[in-house]
Amino acid sequence: MFRGAWLLLAMAAVLPASAAEATGSLDGFDEFMLAAMKEFKVPGAAVAVVKDGKIILSKGYGFRDVARQLPITGATMFPIASITKSFTVTALGTLVDQGRLEWDKPRYGPYVLNPATARIVTSASRALCSVFGRILSSAIT
Repeated sequence: MFRGAWLLLAMAAVLPASAAEATGSLDGFDEFMLAAMKEFKVPGAAVAVVKDGKIILSKGYGFRDVARQLPITGATMFPIASITKSFTVTALGTLVDQGRLEWDKPRYGPYVLNPATARIVTSASRALCSVFGRILSSAIT
């Protein structure tokens, strides 16, 4: 079901946007969402469509709790778990593409004892152990 949800999200992001662009409206979007949810067995989804910096659609489909029949609305809050990591790396990659950041250039700051690169920071589990290990060992000795 999880894979189906991601596929549904990808389809919702790409296919209807193309249709909306061609027709200038979101006609048929509700039918598309309901059909895709049924096909991929997704009990509920929330969609926001932003055009020119303005929200033109914010809507929920299906249920956030099927057993209790609690609907999803445009204001339903979802736990996003670790998805912010991919948002962060995508944003950093955009900065690299724009030439405003380099993956392997050390960065310094007022609280940085050991400079780190964007590449190291984005693989935090290994990098932080190394950095904190050095901080702790220098504090102890």
